[in-house]
Amino acid sequence: MRRVVLSLTAIMLVFTMMFAMTGCGAKSEIKEVIKNYEKACNDVDFEGILNCMHPKDADKIKLAAGIVGFFGNVDADKLLEKLSGFISGKVKIGKEFFESLMITIDEIDVDDDKADVDVFVTYMFNGQETTVEADMELEYYEEAWYITSFTLDK
Repeated sequence: MRRVVLSLTAIMLVFTMMFAMTGCGAKSEIKEVIKNYEKACNDVDFEGILNCMHPKDADKIKLAAGIVGFFGNVDADKLLEKLSGFISGKVKIGKEFFESLMITIDEIDVDDDKADVDVFVTYMFNGQETTVEADMELEYYEEAWYITSFTLDK
């Protein structure tokens, strides 16, 4: 009887360790996605930003750019490039423009194929550095993690 109990305990321990290791793997993959997103923002790489977003969301943005480009007789890629310049500050808005972005992960909570990530976002705008709390939601889809939501706290 004791041997059965030890065997069951060993099996449970193995499954617990496997579950814990899976969570750690997910967290490192999530950190990598956020790092890639931050780099894409700083490099004004709109395609890189879209690659970090859930494909269903990124496809809608690409479709909208294509439709606007078609009806406005503008190449969709050039339209996305202009939009990325506007978002990143390469296109100045008066004297104010975006200069840099840094995302610091505070906490990652993984629940199956969903993750909630608390972050601090530090950005430089018009020469002034600001840090705000934010919430990022990610989803595991087709064997990769993607950003589905990025909300700055007020």
